[in-house]
Amino acid sequence: MDVTLAVCCDAANVSREGKLNLLGIFNSIHASDFPCTHPHLALVLRVEAHIGEEGVYPLEIKLADEDGQEVFKVNGQLSLQGAKPGRPMTAQTIMDINNFQLPHTGTYSFEVFVANRHLRSVPIHALTNDAE
Repeated sequence: MDVTLAVCCDAANVSREGKLNLLGIFNSIHASDFPCTHPHLALVLRVEAHIGEEGVYPLEIKLADEDGQEVFKVNGQLSLQGAKPGRPMTAQTIMDINNFQLPHTGTYSFEVFVANRHLRSVPIHALTNDAE
């Protein structure tokens, strides 16, 4: 099992045809001062797995600052179904996160765990508006 895509963006959806649509991918949040409340972001994950990895797995996303202090945590489930020989299964997850607080400037990271196994880190930089 592998996370093949992990991004923060303004919005995301999956079309009727199963296409993943992403709008406004970014890796930094600018604010005039801190702490700040960010109104919205979509954390998008695509996971690929193979035959023998079918099932429903616990999914945990933690946002931590550069000192490892947890800002918040979200739990859910990831379902992988329909394996075919020679073709990976994919699961796409769009997590809309609204009105979350960033206590200070610096680099934060969304830590992605599936079945208690760390699979990916997605960094996000919190900067003041005057930072370059």
